[in-house]
Amino acid sequence: MARSIIKGTNLSGWLVLEPWITPSLFESTGAITSDQLAVELGPKTYAELEVKHRKSFITEADFTQMEARGFNAVRLPLPWRVFQEAAYSYTDSLSTMDFVDMSFEWGQAHEIKILLDIVVNPEAEMRPEEQEGFVSVSSRLRTPLLEVMGELAAKYAHNPAFLGIESLNDPMAQTR
Repeated sequence: MARSIIKGTNLSGWLVLEPWITPSLFESTGAITSDQLAVELGPKTYAELEVKHRKSFITEADFTQMEARGFNAVRLPLPWRVFQEAAYSYTDSLSTMDFVDMSFEWGQAHEIKILLDIVVNPEAEMRPEEQEGFVSVSSRLRTPLLEVMGELAAKYAHNPAFLGIESLNDPMAQTR
């Protein structure tokens, strides 16, 4: 079997809003997470901002450029609640999964594999003492991570653009 070299890039800041990637979305609020941004802006304004951002930040034209530059893989960060948006979402139009589906269509069309990366832990979003980016063992155990990974695998594992799933890349606090 021939070895394939993975030449990849990252789609951070698209489906998980992050202030260090798109500071302009956060600058007037002082928020450091998308949940805080939603509270600061209010549901309607946040929904409009999120949809406008998602429709323009990454498009099929970006996949065309990646293919032209020789990339064959992308890392696609997702929130843990990707399947539970009804309880958390501020948007009424396109869901996160609609954009994930688009990325798989584009990936397949441009021969780019997609590594799904669940990057946001619910406890890290909600607990002020963990806002520095450290996630405790107990919060990892409460995350419905296996269910989310199972649903993602069931939906995409047979798609030719599927590369894999990475779970919670948050740093973990070490205790002795």
